[in-house]
Amino acid sequence: MNKLTFDLVGMKYRNLPTGFLQNLVGSSISLATDPTNPVDEYAVRCYYIGRHFAYVERGKSKPVTELLKTFKPYSINILSTQNNSITVEISIDEWAALSSNEVGQKMKLLGIHTDDKHFIITTDRGERKVLLTWHGLPKIKAKCVELLGKNIKTSTWGDYDDSIWFSDLEEDLDTDPALLAESANDASKFPLGKLFTKSKSYKIYGPPGTGKTTTLIS
Repeated sequence: MNKLTFDLVGMKYRNLPTGFLQNLVGSSISLATDPTNPVDEYAVRCYYIGRHFAYVERGKSKPVTELLKTFKPYSINILSTQNNSITVEISIDEWAALSSNEVGQKMKLLGIHTDDKHFIITTDRGERKVLLTWHGLPKIKAKCVELLGKNIKTSTWGDYDDSIWFSDLEEDLDTDPALLAESANDASKFPLGKLFTKSKSYKIYGPPGTGKTTTLIS
């Protein structure tokens, strides 16, 4: 079991409501790296119910970043609270992390869509979602467009259920040989045995009944 104690700071700049700190006691806090931070390349954001409320103190942000990259899941225990900082202890069970990293992570990206609160990916293992307020969403959307139809791995932060949520994704290059063979035979599934070596993108506009679907099929 790995443990690391540090302070959560920067709360006085977050316009937190009265009683916010009291609500944290006994609640779940999530962490996410913030590579865009101009003063700390290892900056780590702290979230409570999707709200960014603090940062990990700068002196401990690098080891916390390394822990987040290496292990999952983790738990955070609040040790004490002050007006401008919270002292916490992060605990990481290495065995649980190593066993859970491979569970439910690999899948094929089939589609993307949104609802009023979430950006959602559809895979052959169900849907995964991320809040529209997630700071890394623009990069995630770009990756999704590039990886449509490919095998992917998803990841998430903290104790979020990775069968429901995700915070990032990447192409799964470590694919089972049987799946590679199946992919190689996909060409035979196209009508008339056609092979497509180039991709193009079109937008078709028109009211109902003007033949958009017929055109797409053609």
